[in-house]
Amino acid sequence: MAPPPRGGGPSPAQSWGAWLDRNRFYVMAVIGVLLVGYGMSTRGGGGASSAKPVALPASDEPPKPIPGAKHPSAIKPHPAASKVHALNEPREDDKWMGLHTKYAYEVQARAKAQAVSAVFYGDSIFEAFRGSKLGIPADAFAGGPAVWAKHFKAHALDLAIAGDTASNLLWRIRNGESPRPLTPAVKAFVINIGTNDIKKMAVEGDSADLADGVANGKSLGAAIAAIVETLKEEAPGAHAIIMAVLPRGDTTKAGDAQWDQPSVYSPSVDHTNAALKAYAAAHAGGVTFVDCGSAVKAGGGRGGLKKEALPDTTHPSAAALEAIASSCLKPALDKVMG
Repeated sequence: MAPPPRGGGPSPAQSWGAWLDRNRFYVMAVIGVLLVGYGMSTRGGGGASSAKPVALPASDEPPKPIPGAKHPSAIKPHPAASKVHALNEPREDDKWMGLHTKYAYEVQARAKAQAVSAVFYGDSIFEAFRGSKLGIPADAFAGGPAVWAKHFKAHALDLAIAGDTASNLLWRIRNGESPRPLTPAVKAFVINIGTNDIKKMAVEGDSADLADGVANGKSLGAAIAAIVETLKEEAPGAHAIIMAVLPRGDTTKAGDAQWDQPSVYSPSVDHTNAALKAYAAAHAGGVTFVDCGSAVKAGGGRGGLKKEALPDTTHPSAAALEAIASSCLKPALDKVMG
């Protein structure tokens, strides 16, 4: 990151403005690092911290620095992390970093009231509850906020970002979106992540990588397990609910064949879910696995996918999101909450 120019030429204000524009991603990253320091400074001794949460900044004000910041490189990857999936990895995207920073401040703001009993972590399938994609209102998800308001809004916080992989989510948790400030009120986490990892395998890998569902499932399952264990370290008394990776269609096919199953993604989806189910069974009492796939499947067995439930072959419609919330996620949460 080069320093701002000196000497003749543009005015100081113009020079600083140009420098900030060129390096805006790094400026946002520094803000995220400062948020980590605040979260780390509230640890120790367990239970709720006596430190006062930081108020959300006004829309026209930059976030204020938080004292006691420590660099996230001091946080070591969890031993359960898979070597195949790089962990603690942010995305080099201004919108993503800005939304992450917004969420970190939301955690601090909501901590004051101690009224959040459940936190949702995930990708676009859960960001749909906010009606947005990367923080920007999206027509495809316009029905999501009504579903959220009906089932979860009174006691939950949604920290999901479209496009996130398991490694992106773990980075966010370790860099400002930890649930620790919300303890002891928080009782559960709901996690839905993995579909973008599987898509990434198809785009950046080769057909042999994607077809090796056993290896991919074991790798991605371990990465998601690392997320669960990190969350439970941050809020030891909370229960983790892992939602199965939803089946995906294949947009490279023509017409209605896009919703046929099995698709090219099915081996990785199935083996990832098998790994997550086994992990939950091995940690019964603290981890629950829920499969909400029936909301988007057309019939018995593998069958196919409902076109109206997954209009783009990946993201649930408002009706499908309602079915997932009412028939799958809310019952699981109610059981945990008592």
